[in-house]
Amino acid sequence: MSRNTPSIPAEIPPGFYSFSRKNPAKWIWVSKLMKAEAGIIISNMFLGLCITTLGFSIAIFSQLLIDDLLPTGNQQQLFIGFIILLLSLTLRSALAYFRRKLLFSQNTRINIKIMPAFLSLVLNLPKSYFDTHNTPELLSRLDEHKGLQKIISYLTDLLFMDLLFIVLTTIFLAWYSTAAAAALFIGVFLVILVNFNLKIPKTSQPDMSQIYEARQGQYLSIFHNIEAIKNENAEDHFIAKTEEIQRNLQHKKERLWQSENKSMLIADFLSIVLIVLLTGLSSSLRLSQELKTGELVAIVITGISVIPAISRSSQVRLKLEELNQTVENIYNFSCLKPEYPQQEKADLQSINFQSLQVKGLRFCFPDCPPLLRDVSFRVSAGESIALLGECGSGKSTILAILQKLYSPQFGLITLNEQCINHVSTPSLRNMMATVPQEVKIFSGTLMDNIAMGSPQQSPSSIIEFCINTGFHHFFQSLPQGYLTQIGEGKFKLSSGQKQLVGIARALYRKPQLLLLDEVTAFMDTNMEKFTLELLASLKKNMAIILLSHKTETIRLADRIYVIKQGQLEDPHKFILS
Repeated sequence: MSRNTPSIPAEIPPGFYSFSRKNPAKWIWVSKLMKAEAGIIISNMFLGLCITTLGFSIAIFSQLLIDDLLPTGNQQQLFIGFIILLLSLTLRSALAYFRRKLLFSQNTRINIKIMPAFLSLVLNLPKSYFDTHNTPELLSRLDEHKGLQKIISYLTDLLFMDLLFIVLTTIFLAWYSTAAAAALFIGVFLVILVNFNLKIPKTSQPDMSQIYEARQGQYLSIFHNIEAIKNENAEDHFIAKTEEIQRNLQHKKERLWQSENKSMLIADFLSIVLIVLLTGLSSSLRLSQELKTGELVAIVITGISVIPAISRSSQVRLKLEELNQTVENIYNFSCLKPEYPQQEKADLQSINFQSLQVKGLRFCFPDCPPLLRDVSFRVSAGESIALLGECGSGKSTILAILQKLYSPQFGLITLNEQCINHVSTPSLRNMMATVPQEVKIFSGTLMDNIAMGSPQQSPSSIIEFCINTGFHHFFQSLPQGYLTQIGEGKFKLSSGQKQLVGIARALYRKPQLLLLDEVTAFMDTNMEKFTLELLASLKKNMAIILLSHKTETIRLADRIYVIKQGQLEDPHKFILS
């Protein structure tokens, strides 16, 4: 199935984008993100300038100590010099403290913007996107959003400080000796030039991303299906399979590590050569009386201190490649078309349900044969209909289409004689409720799972609703009643209890159209009897479309439609004794 990814040149592996590729829109997108944090970033850079400048205090003091203070033997000047050094280094530490606080604030603000934006983007994608993308892929996109914040921090913090230190060191050395400054400049240029021309194994980037997703998918599959693994005594099989994925990942990581290690080795070697040449040049200038001893010491101290910054700066190409790929992927992800305009959720329409009619519905999934060929039916307020058919005949898909989770290839669906394409998606879903066969339970209390963010949510209204409808009898028996923590790793509900929660969740919304998919499939006799009696008492207040294979459930229906080969048989009265 298509994943709606942007087309890329054939010579570039999918998932990796050359840094030279032009796409100004993505950088405009990044600049907008950075613009909102411009104040903090500029403040951090200014503090970085002050901190770096004060960092030369030791070198300057060493030069003055050797050339001026010690030869003169003036203890007062020596004492003043130490006091100034102490104040300079103390001020530097204080500025570094405030800069770290600003950096933390910057990272926090970016995270607060990026992560909710990512979740909002994901939740507003159409369901068809999730049909063709698995959970590990989505988690990978989440990691990319986290990685963007880390890269921004690297660029505005570590890289900026290193480059600033190198530039100021060059200026500082030029104060003592232009030859020493020129040597440092040429050395830095050569280190960066060599590393920018090193060959990077580009194919490892998408490969590693896919392997990370495979490993994450393997773990999720194991954890979600642990009972089946134990029942089949298949622990060793899954351990071996996971080890194979891990070995493949380590092999790919080793290739990338070898490239990074090679560039670091070259940078370290060139840095060693640079400091030796810088020391030798300074010593030669000292022998020729062009430098004083203190100036020689200051140059050597500064030269040694700048080496780590040069080594780190040599890795900037890898970071820029990572930034480019991350921004490209995030930007492409952010350009995916949402399910509907967000303004529709703000402008909910008030709908008084009268009837829903389906005419000539035709639907098929991508690259699959037609599932529904010619489906037509009608349901009015106060009516209930049942859809029968074999497994895989498309019954659940019809309910998904009615919720606008999928779009049919052909046919007309009208709500109150109006095409549902002219009804906003949030408004349509607001007037209906669905109970799927497998009810999803979210981490939280039972009360949270019933309300699901409903506008009229309040503990008293939820309990009152459950008492009036009869759910209270079942829910009060849980360990902490409505405050029982349920969900993964919490109190485990049975499949029948989950369906009961799903029905309560749907009815609490007071729907005008209720969609039920095998709603009593996992219930015991008492639960099923309660559910059917409750639905029978409420059916006059709403329209119901139900899917079921159980005779007792079908009794609720006023009409029966049977799906055969993607078509519905003519409706007929279904009377049971």
